[in-house]
Amino acid sequence: MHFASDRLRLIRRAAVGVATLGILTTLAVGPAFAATTGVEVGVTANPTIGIASPPNATFGEGEDTVVYSNSTIGTISGSINGIEITDERSTPTGWSATIQSGALTSGGNTIAASNVTFTAINNLTAVGESSDIGDLDVATVPSTGLASAVEFLSAADGTAGLGVYTLNLGFDISVPAQTQVGTYTGSLTITLTPVE
Repeated sequence: MHFASDRLRLIRRAAVGVATLGILTTLAVGPAFAATTGVEVGVTANPTIGIASPPNATFGEGEDTVVYSNSTIGTISGSINGIEITDERSTPTGWSATIQSGALTSGGNTIAASNVTFTAINNLTAVGESSDIGDLDVATVPSTGLASAVEFLSAADGTAGLGVYTLNLGFDISVPAQTQVGTYTGSLTITLTPVE
């Protein structure tokens, strides 16, 4: 019988353990009340800064040609219309816009990039809720050619330049005397550099 009483104690201990576990579980769970709150989270693209321009420059009718001359420099005036500068970053840290020309070539003949000059910014407009254009720094027209990059517009760090701006850029091409007859092609590169 001693064996039976030990077994009974073990069963009682197991039952007490189960009962205790049941009590702890009941106390931990208890009645609960809940309220649901909706959460809406958005993911956006990185803040952007950029520049866009049309694929080709424009010239007035008949103004994209000069007549060959042994002694006179000819000038062709053109413009890049519809340039768009965008700065959608959250803080105005500034930017600089530059223009640079490559050489103009026709077969083996060349008009040097230094013969291309920036002449004017026209129709500078702030789009929508952009920073005021009066806060932008418009460069004075340089006397040098565009063989190296020339700054034409900038926004100072912390003061301006947020938003979207559109403008037209004027330029001249000086065609040296005795330039060989031909159709000369090249490119003007406009670069927007953010201030970091």
